[in-house]
Amino acid sequence: MADDETLTTLRLVGAWSLDSLEVSGAAGVMRTEFPGVLGLLTYTDSGHMSALVQAPESLFGWSFVAYGGRFTIKGREIIHHVMVGMEPTIPGVSVIREASLIRSASAELLKISGRIGQTDTTLVWRKNPPA
Repeated sequence: MADDETLTTLRLVGAWSLDSLEVSGAAGVMRTEFPGVLGLLTYTDSGHMSALVQAPESLFGWSFVAYGGRFTIKGREIIHHVMVGMEPTIPGVSVIREASLIRSASAELLKISGRIGQTDTTLVWRKNPPA
Protein backbone atom coordinates (compact mmCIF):
# COMPACT_ATOMS: atom_id res chain seq x y z
CA MET A 1 0.00 0.00 0.00
CA ALA A 2 1.14 3.53 -0.70
CA ASP A 3 0.20 6.98 0.58
CA ASP A 4 0.33 8.43 -2.93
CA GLU A 5 -3.32 9.26 -3.47
CA THR A 6 -4.04 12.99 -3.68
CA LEU A 7 -6.43 14.20 -1.01
CA THR A 8 -9.47 15.67 -2.80
CA THR A 9 -13.17 16.02 -2.05
CA LEU A 10 -13.96 13.52 -4.80
CA ARG A 11 -11.67 10.90 -3.18
CA LEU A 12 -13.27 11.43 0.26
CA VAL A 13 -16.95 11.29 -0.77
CA GLY A 14 -18.67 8.30 0.78
CA ALA A 15 -18.93 6.45 4.08
CA TRP A 16 -15.89 5.18 5.97
CA SER A 17 -15.87 2.63 8.83
CA LEU A 18 -13.29 2.78 11.61
CA ASP A 19 -10.62 0.17 10.88
CA SER A 20 -8.09 0.89 13.64
CA LEU A 21 -7.20 3.38 16.34
CA GLU A 22 -3.79 4.11 17.85
CA VAL A 23 -3.06 6.45 20.76
CA SER A 24 0.11 7.52 22.53
CA GLY A 25 0.25 9.72 25.59
CA ALA A 26 2.81 12.11 27.00
CA ALA A 27 4.86 9.15 28.27
CA GLY A 28 4.92 7.70 24.77
CA VAL A 29 2.86 4.65 25.73
CA MET A 30 1.09 3.37 22.62
CA ARG A 31 -2.21 1.54 22.72
CA THR A 32 -3.52 -0.02 19.53
CA GLU A 33 -6.24 -2.45 20.62
CA PHE A 34 -9.67 -1.07 21.38
CA PRO A 35 -12.15 -3.96 21.23
CA GLY A 36 -15.68 -2.91 20.46
CA VAL A 37 -14.85 0.58 19.19
CA LEU A 38 -17.03 1.42 16.17
CA GLY A 39 -16.99 4.48 13.95
CA LEU A 40 -18.63 5.94 10.88
CA LEU A 41 -17.21 8.94 9.01
CA THR A 42 -19.19 10.39 6.10
CA TYR A 43 -18.20 12.98 3.49
CA THR A 44 -20.56 14.41 0.84
CA ASP A 45 -19.76 16.05 -2.48
CA SER A 46 -21.49 19.21 -1.20
CA GLY A 47 -18.70 19.64 1.39
CA HIS A 48 -20.51 18.28 4.45
CA MET A 49 -19.27 15.66 6.89
CA SER A 50 -20.32 13.77 10.01
CA ALA A 51 -18.32 11.68 12.46
CA LEU A 52 -19.58 9.11 14.96
CA VAL A 53 -17.39 7.01 17.27
CA GLN A 54 -18.79 4.64 19.90
CA ALA A 55 -16.69 2.83 22.52
CA PRO A 56 -17.59 0.38 25.30
CA GLU A 57 -15.16 2.27 27.57
CA SER A 58 -14.31 5.92 27.91
CA LEU A 59 -11.86 7.20 25.30
CA PHE A 60 -10.60 10.73 25.87
CA GLY A 61 -13.32 11.18 28.49
CA TRP A 62 -16.23 10.06 26.28
CA SER A 63 -17.75 6.75 25.24
CA PHE A 64 -19.61 8.36 22.31
CA VAL A 65 -18.45 11.19 20.06
CA ALA A 66 -20.70 12.78 17.43
CA TYR A 67 -20.34 15.93 15.38
CA GLY A 68 -21.03 17.24 11.91
CA GLY A 69 -20.55 20.24 9.70
CA ARG A 70 -18.56 21.21 6.63
CA PHE A 71 -15.05 20.22 5.63
CA THR A 72 -12.22 21.69 3.60
CA ILE A 73 -8.93 20.29 2.40
CA LYS A 74 -5.67 22.20 2.66
CA GLY A 75 -2.73 20.23 1.27
CA ARG A 76 -2.48 17.12 3.46
CA GLU A 77 -4.93 18.42 6.07
CA ILE A 78 -8.64 17.83 6.46
CA ILE A 79 -10.38 20.58 8.40
CA HIS A 80 -13.75 19.75 9.93
CA HIS A 81 -15.70 22.99 10.52
CA VAL A 82 -18.07 21.83 13.25
CA MET A 83 -21.66 23.09 13.05
CA VAL A 84 -23.27 20.72 15.55
CA GLY A 85 -21.90 18.31 18.14
CA MET A 86 -22.77 16.38 21.24
CA GLU A 87 -20.86 18.86 23.41
CA PRO A 88 -22.43 22.34 23.58
CA THR A 89 -18.98 23.98 23.29
CA ILE A 90 -17.97 22.25 20.04
CA PRO A 91 -20.00 24.19 17.37
CA GLY A 92 -17.75 26.73 15.70
CA VAL A 93 -14.59 24.72 16.38
CA SER A 94 -12.31 23.70 13.50
CA VAL A 95 -10.82 20.23 13.92
CA ILE A 96 -7.59 20.09 11.91
CA ARG A 97 -6.04 16.70 11.15
CA GLU A 98 -3.24 15.48 8.91
CA ALA A 99 -4.60 12.93 6.45
CA SER A 100 -3.47 10.54 3.77
CA LEU A 101 -5.26 8.17 1.42
CA ILE A 102 -3.88 4.66 1.11
CA ARG A 103 -5.01 2.38 -1.68
CA SER A 104 -4.36 -1.31 -2.17
CA ALA A 105 -5.92 -3.93 -4.42
CA SER A 106 -8.41 -4.84 -1.68
CA ALA A 107 -9.11 -1.61 0.23
CA GLU A 108 -9.09 2.16 0.26
CA LEU A 109 -8.02 3.59 3.61
CA LEU A 110 -8.01 7.10 5.05
CA LYS A 111 -5.44 7.71 7.78
CA ILE A 112 -6.17 10.73 9.99
CA SER A 113 -3.72 11.86 12.68
CA GLY A 114 -3.89 14.59 15.27
CA ARG A 115 -3.74 15.54 18.91
CA ILE A 116 -6.60 15.24 21.38
CA GLY A 117 -5.55 16.92 24.62
CA GLN A 118 -2.19 15.35 25.55
CA THR A 119 -2.75 12.33 23.32
CA ASP A 120 -1.50 11.72 19.78
CA THR A 121 -4.18 9.84 17.88
CA THR A 122 -4.25 8.03 14.54
CA LEU A 123 -7.53 6.70 13.16
CA VAL A 124 -7.59 4.55 10.05
CA TRP A 125 -10.89 4.45 8.19
CA ARG A 126 -11.87 1.85 5.54
CA LYS A 127 -14.05 3.09 2.67
CA ASN A 128 -17.39 1.30 2.49
CA PRO A 129 -18.58 0.10 -0.91
CA PRO A 130 -21.55 2.01 -2.39
CA ALA A 131 -24.96 0.71 -1.32
